[in-house]
Amino acid sequence: MNAFSFWKADGARTTDAGGDPLLEPLRALLPSEVRRGSVVITDAARAERAEHWRVHLDADRGGARVIEVDADTTPVSLNEELVAHGSCDVLAMVLTPASVVQVFGSHRQLVRQTFAHVRPNGTFLLDVADDRAGHGREARLERMLRSVQESMDDTSPADEETTGVLTVARAAKELRDLGDVIAIAKRGKHAYAVGEGVPHSLLTAREPETSVTVLATRPGGVLDVRMHETSYGPSLADPWPDALPYPPLELRRYEGPLLSLGGMRLVSGTTVLPESFRWPHHRPLSHPHLRAVAPGFLRVPRRAHATTLEGEHYFLDCVFDGHFGHLTTEVVCRFWGWDDAKRQHPDLKALVHVRPGHGRGKLERMLLTAYGVAPEDIVVVDHPVRLRSVVGASPMWHNQDPHHAHPDIVETWHRLTAGLLGDSSPATHERIFVSRGPGLASRRPCRNQAEVERFFADRGFHVFYPEDLPMDEQVALFAGARVVAGFGGSAMFNLMHCQHLEATIVISHHGYVARNEHLFTSLLDADIHYFWQASEVAPPEQGRTRASDRSGFSFDFAGQGADLERVLAGY
Repeated sequence: MNAFSFWKADGARTTDAGGDPLLEPLRALLPSEVRRGSVVITDAARAERAEHWRVHLDADRGGARVIEVDADTTPVSLNEELVAHGSCDVLAMVLTPASVVQVFGSHRQLVRQTFAHVRPNGTFLLDVADDRAGHGREARLERMLRSVQESMDDTSPADEETTGVLTVARAAKELRDLGDVIAIAKRGKHAYAVGEGVPHSLLTAREPETSVTVLATRPGGVLDVRMHETSYGPSLADPWPDALPYPPLELRRYEGPLLSLGGMRLVSGTTVLPESFRWPHHRPLSHPHLRAVAPGFLRVPRRAHATTLEGEHYFLDCVFDGHFGHLTTEVVCRFWGWDDAKRQHPDLKALVHVRPGHGRGKLERMLLTAYGVAPEDIVVVDHPVRLRSVVGASPMWHNQDPHHAHPDIVETWHRLTAGLLGDSSPATHERIFVSRGPGLASRRPCRNQAEVERFFADRGFHVFYPEDLPMDEQVALFAGARVVAGFGGSAMFNLMHCQHLEATIVISHHGYVARNEHLFTSLLDADIHYFWQASEVAPPEQGRTRASDRSGFSFDFAGQGADLERVLAGY
């Protein structure tokens, strides 16, 4: 067995006769205290048996909550009903085999899809009693037990890679077979992921100790894309739309027991808050530091060593701290609410996490102070912290389906440009080529980079490596540029500082599917010419892999050189 102990009672059977016989063998497994209450899931055929569980579970609170499934119940509908209740102390499944098959397909899938709703140190119960005693009963019970064990033992790498579902075993500490009842004691923590657009009532229902107050809003709308797009080569991307709907924005203040784990992870109880997601409108929600365990649920590490951070804080964490590309697209887009929040809460501090041993957030501090945040109002921590209040802002930038960008983000860019330039002026180079130095050769290396650089230099482009320049010089080059060309990726994200952009020219390969340059150029009303090359590692038919994303490539001068020449001549 994996990550739990297994114990089988010698011929033990529970009955309904007298006292509280169902619960006696389970005393050691049941939670020592009631926090949120228990839930019993049953069907019409087993309603009488379920009633016994309802009465005896949470007896001091009037009994457990009962959910009865029927022919219309699906795993999705059942999940939605359980989510609103919040993580429960005990989840008891009292279903006929027919209902299990109808709703879940098997007992194995039943456990995998519902176990996440049990709180840490809670208990999952599977009542497998069958009044139809006789031939085959023991074999059927044994099959049920085996299916539960399989749901806990299944560590298939293929399953984990293709579905993103981890095993129950990682969160279980003990399994007991009591004959008519199979019980799993839980140790791990599964948290429900809440994205943007979800009613606040769901969070407050799940986490009664946490409140949500909206401090400010900005309306949604539709961005009229006047950018002209031209693609060359083996593109796998859909054509860029003529209009990009963008959702409304909220500036929210949470108050209650909150935990900030670092790496853009903000949790209230067993709920992951929207501020944790760089793509909070994408479904399903995903997080590179939180693994999926069931539909809508992520496995959250339990950090007993978190310290308490007093005061009011504005959440500006990054998935990968210190990473220029992630900071400028996934965190800068949340700066917009700082002024409103600071006016309403004058003691507010900007909260930033860094990994232990990775400095004190130099790049984060630079961007925040350039925006206008006072240095003394920036708090940088390198460990999990417990908070009593947090202010979070909806992102203005969403570089994943559904792609969108709020036009007000341009105001943020203007403030950053002015702050980063300081007393400097925009550079005089109207045509620049953004290349990459040897230190970035591990990601999408262009095998004939030197030839590409010479091609652009011979046509009047200033070729440079942004990573070799101080920030004010990088900003000055982009601020003065009329035409920006370069290799696709975060080196191009300083497009935000362009003041009179006419055209963006991107060279990349078809395994790199990010559309940041499209979003920047859409907001700046310029043209974009995207030159797609064949990647050395072929991308999958859908999505991306790490290998295909970072694959090397060569610019196809024979096939696309004439097109590139014509494009450059037009600006």
